[in-house]
Amino acid sequence: MEFTPVERAVLEWCANHAACAELAAQFRAATPTKRKYTGVGSYTDLSIPTGLPLVPLHAIPRGSHGPIYGPDIAAVELESGACSQVYCEGGALSFLEIAAYSNSFPEHLSGVVLTPPAE
Repeated sequence: MEFTPVERAVLEWCANHAACAELAAQFRAATPTKRKYTGVGSYTDLSIPTGLPLVPLHAIPRGSHGPIYGPDIAAVELESGACSQVYCEGGALSFLEIAAYSNSFPEHLSGVVLTPPAE
């Protein structure tokens, strides 16, 4: 299984904006194990290679599970864009969530632009 281009771009953006080196390393080393499209977004389970250092709790916002807010996503096919969040479990990334701000999220996007999340 491979990441979609949007998932890969979101994880790379997150790595470039990570709060610590351990988190950046996990974003770059993660692989997808399962993906579910919901019609208004997607959930992608992440696997982190054994041996990578765990993310210190202080680097994970809002407690030990997150979420860690990723970039907002704009694309031709998205009426109002989408947001992204990554969750952790036990100091390791566990899944990526992408959710549309409108009523649909197609499986294929083009002309994708990532911007910092709205606060």
